[in-house]
Amino acid sequence: MLPLTIPTYVFAHIYTELLESDGWLGQLWLGIFGQQSSIPDLYNLAGATFVLTQTGFSYIFLLVQAALAASTQNLEEAARLQDASPTEVFRRINLPLLRPAIAAGLALLVLHVLPDFGAVSSGCYV
Repeated sequence: MLPLTIPTYVFAHIYTELLESDGWLGQLWLGIFGQQSSIPDLYNLAGATFVLTQTGFSYIFLLVQAALAASTQNLEEAARLQDASPTEVFRRINLPLLRPAIAAGLALLVLHVLPDFGAVSSGCYV
């Protein structure tokens, strides 16, 4: 729930500060992988993807969680009675039922990310 209350740019700043060599996560990284290892850089496409994934995960998670709570177990039980594996139950029963929630979460996430992109791109022309 925390990413819903913190703006994306603040969240990114927190991650960059924590992953500095004197930051909490940076010290943990160096403690686990040794002083010779380099701390992951967030100033590239992979870092931006990581931060945006962390900030946007809760939008999709909350909608999928609500959809799972509202679904009945009858279809899953019927599939298990017919000797379906857990992977088949997820792929054939749960995933089709969760598609609307996932699509709504992605649409909400896109609408949340677009203003961040617009703020950065419009600042280039000022």
